Amino acid sequence: LLHILDHLKGSGVERIVVVVGYKKELVQSLCSKIPGVTFAEQKEQLGTAHALLCAETELKDFQGSVIVACGDVPMITSETFSNIVKQHKENEFSATVLSAVVEKPTGYGRIIRNSSGEVTAIVEEKDSSAEEKLINEINTGTYVFD
Repeated sequence: LLHILDHLKGSGVERIVVVVGYKKELVQSLCSKIPGVTFAEQKEQLGTAHALLCAETELKDFQGSVIVACGDVPMITSETFSNIVKQHKENEFSATVLSAVVEKPTGYGRIIRNSSGEVTAIVEEKDSSAEEKLINEINTGTYVFD
């Protein structure tokens, strides 16, 4: 989590809302020393979309794009965060998902695209068909929303 927070700050993000639940006190004590970090509580872990809803109060006066990033995603750098926001703004997207092509996609949500290359769905491993399990493009759990 600290790795992700460091890279968010390194990409120029000034305000970060950390959604806490499991081991809330530990997470808050680790992250509270970082300038610009506030917290929102997710009492039940009901997924990323629910976590974003839990952060709504902390974001109510915020204007601009919101980055959603899971705290356990490896290999994400400041440059990656900067690039995804840049692409999001340059293309005037309302939603952007960061995907990755990996050799062994087991355990990850798969990115489903139409014939034009547009993302049409993200299917979690447990919900994927045998055909979808063959897809090597995965959801990294990193998004930008307007």
